[in-house]
Amino acid sequence: MNKALVVGLVAGAAVAARAGAIAGYKHLSAPDYARVVDVKPVEKTIRTPRQECHDESVTQQAPVKDRKQVTGSVIGAVIGGVVGHQIGDGDGKKIATAAGAAAGGYAGNRVQKRVQDGRTVTTTEQRCRRSTIRT
Repeated sequence: MNKALVVGLVAGAAVAARAGAIAGYKHLSAPDYARVVDVKPVEKTIRTPRQECHDESVTQQAPVKDRKQVTGSVIGAVIGGVVGHQIGDGDGKKIATAAGAAAGGYAGNRVQKRVQDGRTVTTTEQRCRRSTIRT
């Protein structure tokens, strides 16, 4: 091959490559701005369920074994009868004993009820609540 032909081809290829690179660079380096013609906000709501728990002290009435306060009534009646028996003489003693037993039975019943109502038990219970967080 002719030396001038080879040099011409190489020079032509180099010029063509350089021209292509410059044109490509100009095409890729377009302006850094654009005209905004429409805007729509992107919104997405995500609901995340969450459970929140905490410990809470709970006070309740203690369990009762003698719901009708029979023990208090019997003990009160016996004590009231003994005290009533000490009062009076003859038929008055019998009436005082019966009245003392009745009054003592009622008083014993009320005392036992007050004691039972005053007994409480405190426990710790876990209370939970579900809530939804919007993000």
